[in-house]
Amino acid sequence: MADTETHRASGAAPRPPPASHPLRATPPFPNWCRTAVARLRRRHRPPLLVLKTAFADGRSHVSAIQIPRSTTRLPGIIMAQVRVLHGESSQVKSRSSDIHSTIPSASQVKVHDSQLPSSELKTTSGRRSPSSAAMSNRIPWGRFILLSHVLCVLLSNIHHASHGCSVGERAALMEIRSSLDFWSFNVMVLSAFSELQFLDLSSNYPDPSSLGSDGLVGPLNLTKLQYLNLSGNWLGESILIAPIGELVSLQVLDLHSAGMSGELPVAVFGNLTNLHELYLNNNDLYGSLPKTLLELPRLKILDLSENSLFGAFRYLKNIRELHLSSNQFSGNLPAFLFSLPHIERLDLSGNLFEGPIPISPSSNLSLSLESLRFSQNNLSGKLSFYWLSNLTKLEDIGLSGNTNLTVHVNIPGWVPPFQLKQPALSGCDLDRAIIEEPHFLRTQLYLEELDLSNNNLSGSMPNWLFTKEATLVNLNLGSHSLTGSLVPIDHPQTALQSMNISNNHITGQLPLGFGSMFPSLSTLDFYHNNFYGQIPMSLCHINHMRLLDLSNNNFSGELPACVFTDFPDMWIFSISNNQLGGLVFGGMNNLSVGFALHLGNNKFEGALPRLLSGSLVIMSLYDNKLSGELDTSFWNLPGLGVLNLSGNRMNGNIHPKICNLPRIGILDLSDNHFNGPIPKCSITSLISLNLSGNSSSGDISHGLVSTPNLMILDMRHNKLTGNLSWLEDLDKINVLSLGWNEFEGLVTPNLCNLCPRIVDLSHNKLSGSLPPCLGRFFCDRKTAESDDSFIKLVEFFVEKDLRGFTFGTKGNQYTYGSFYDLMSGIDLSVNRLSGEIPRELGNNLSHIKALNLSNNLFSGQIPASFANMSEIESLDLSHELTGSIPSQLTRLWMLEVFSVAYNNLSGCIPNSGQFGSFAMDSYQGNSNLHKMSQGDRCSSSHGSGAGDMPPDGSDRIADDPILYAVIAASFVLAFWATVAYMVFHPAGRHVILSYKVLVYPTTLVRYNFGPPIDMSIYFIFLLHDTESPVMKFRLQSSDNPNLAYL
Repeated sequence: MADTETHRASGAAPRPPPASHPLRATPPFPNWCRTAVARLRRRHRPPLLVLKTAFADGRSHVSAIQIPRSTTRLPGIIMAQVRVLHGESSQVKSRSSDIHSTIPSASQVKVHDSQLPSSELKTTSGRRSPSSAAMSNRIPWGRFILLSHVLCVLLSNIHHASHGCSVGERAALMEIRSSLDFWSFNVMVLSAFSELQFLDLSSNYPDPSSLGSDGLVGPLNLTKLQYLNLSGNWLGESILIAPIGELVSLQVLDLHSAGMSGELPVAVFGNLTNLHELYLNNNDLYGSLPKTLLELPRLKILDLSENSLFGAFRYLKNIRELHLSSNQFSGNLPAFLFSLPHIERLDLSGNLFEGPIPISPSSNLSLSLESLRFSQNNLSGKLSFYWLSNLTKLEDIGLSGNTNLTVHVNIPGWVPPFQLKQPALSGCDLDRAIIEEPHFLRTQLYLEELDLSNNNLSGSMPNWLFTKEATLVNLNLGSHSLTGSLVPIDHPQTALQSMNISNNHITGQLPLGFGSMFPSLSTLDFYHNNFYGQIPMSLCHINHMRLLDLSNNNFSGELPACVFTDFPDMWIFSISNNQLGGLVFGGMNNLSVGFALHLGNNKFEGALPRLLSGSLVIMSLYDNKLSGELDTSFWNLPGLGVLNLSGNRMNGNIHPKICNLPRIGILDLSDNHFNGPIPKCSITSLISLNLSGNSSSGDISHGLVSTPNLMILDMRHNKLTGNLSWLEDLDKINVLSLGWNEFEGLVTPNLCNLCPRIVDLSHNKLSGSLPPCLGRFFCDRKTAESDDSFIKLVEFFVEKDLRGFTFGTKGNQYTYGSFYDLMSGIDLSVNRLSGEIPRELGNNLSHIKALNLSNNLFSGQIPASFANMSEIESLDLSHELTGSIPSQLTRLWMLEVFSVAYNNLSGCIPNSGQFGSFAMDSYQGNSNLHKMSQGDRCSSSHGSGAGDMPPDGSDRIADDPILYAVIAASFVLAFWATVAYMVFHPAGRHVILSYKVLVYPTTLVRYNFGPPIDMSIYFIFLLHDTESPVMKFRLQSSDNPNLAYL
């Protein structure tokens, strides 16, 4: 069993039981019994069961039960190890070094992990084993082995006691045995073990029938229980742990990652006066901390991290470790926490604390402090490491993510009395010269993890860190302005496992012996620097590499072929945006990269191999020189979720065998030379399909495009034909881009049931009138959601390789990537659509940003209801319309591009609002349109739909001097009222001064009031504080729409 003395606050992974597990002694079982059980265990690996017996009153009693399950969270993979044990006496030692629970010594069936093949011990390497469902359909070897074990127990008891287990214990064991294959049993059966002291049921799922609405059914009757581990289960509402309050002897309670929710029950903790350690981290608990919990007299370790707790907490007399990270605690940091007499580890990171850290030269800090973590809060003020001079045991300090906290570490002539091992100082206002003048860092001789990232530090690459005595395991110097180069070193850094110097200006070539310099690296991130030259062959000497990112540099030459095959543990490999060339994959067919392979924007050439195998999920080869056909007939990539081959020179038909990739979620083959029909097959997992910029042809009403989860479909610039009736099946579509093809037919009302944000049907042969319901395209949702966790995982990792899609607006073509949900638009230009523009469009498209209906055969007038499109930025209504420009359109204050060219419009051109800034090119080709002259008035709109919005006299000249006098007086009164409030209310002064007034010189909003007052507003004033979003205030005058206040 692994040692659990070292505790991580995150608590994401289930903890193993204590190191001094009560099952260590050699059993008195006959050799034939031990050999038979061991052989069955090696062959069939049933569920894990650990038993231990104690002798009392001449009878054998069960005193320890452990039924933990080791599983991964990947679907369909269940890993289990088996240990069939029997014991007599031992000791349990919990994480706290001074807590010992005496339990009778153990004897066990001698079936150790060392007797198993090494392949059976890999519980985290991804080795597949049968799922629980499969196991339940096979021979119940678990029951058979347990029955054999019980036989061995009975034989051994003949030598040790005159009586066997009690009748109740035997029945309980049989019930547990009968349910092991299903990992579900009634937890109340444990009440039969009255002598039980150690109980580990971690990572199991108790039978729901044993859990009532009021908690566990009946008393547990385990008054001697000292250790209870229910972590990794799913207990639901926290009331389910109510019977735990009856366990008066309990010393260690571990409920981390137990799926608990609700408030912490007050009554549970009152009777647990012997509790030393409590782990409730990584649940969904909320509310304040109960008084009964904070008053536990012997509590030494309390871990409540990763919940939603808030409120105040009081003095904890005997606490040694307090882990409250990732909660909702707020306010100032309580000063008393730093002077608790026995406090050793204090973790308050990831909360909402603000203000200064209550540490000063006169602070009475606890001398036993070893770890202080305050990362990811809103702390401010100043902290000098010199004020920590009394903390001689300090090893770990975390201040990352407090951008307003000034941290001084370089104090001339000061030698710290402590030796830090894990300083986390990223994203805070750190001494800028900590790298250039590393007085402090040179005094720290035992650094293991050094994180100084995101501080905009300057200076040369600190090669001095790599000394002979270096103990560094993780080094993060990312996102600075470091220069210089990485020089050869004489002493291999055998301890260094992770090195991140991304987003700097480091230059030069990688040393030829790089792999020998850092032989133990598992993570190497040199992203976005200025490295050049060839990638050295010695890189392949690093056997345990899991993440290698050399992208966005200037590496050239050929990539060593070994990087594709010689890294058995490689998870992510990225060298995109370099100048590397040679054959793709170095001519190799079997790829060892386990998850993501990013080779985009290089000069790799050749054809993709027809034989390709591996466990890749993401394969990105965009913008290279790949050629040949895409034939995936013999690809063995069952987990491939993303395939990006855009921007290459591939040709021929898209082979139908591409549909044999069962997990593909994102397929991008754009900007190649593919031709022929689209494969007539469907991939149900497909969420994004981009085949634009090819020469594909034919009808696509069936096949790849008719998949139920499709969210992005981009088929622009092809030769596709047919009608659009098949679109009605794409109920999750967000981006629909079919422009520059040869589609024909009507825009049917069935399309109104879709919910896209971007629609491009331009440059086709569509005809007929627009259905009035078309405006219902845009629903409230921003992104279609999928319940497939695999798809969400792919979306998260693929953002860097999405080429995006192009949409025309404001007279230009813009490319949108992962932020497409910020854009909304319809482009139906250059078709054969006819009839009047439905006035319903204006009412239904109130949040649209771009609308292009130009170059069609529409007739009639511009609907005045378009004034309701309050967020529109680009509106193109060119060709064939009649009537006048509705005056209500002057209310579109975000409008930047407006075109009504080559229509038959008449009347005057509005010059108020945004219309005063549009060039005359917007109106060309309308011989009856004219500018509004001095003193002229444009008549109100007579176009169709004018009745939708009543005339309001919006074009009359603002000539009321009383109005402007009232406005000026209001500003003066508001200003002096604010000053008076600040003078007589100091607290209010602090609130007001905490706001930032941002002045943006811009012409986005320009209001021309007309004579006699000719002025324009060129500034937008915004009140903004650091915790609230930007607030815009705009008041439209009811008498004069041209006058607006911001």
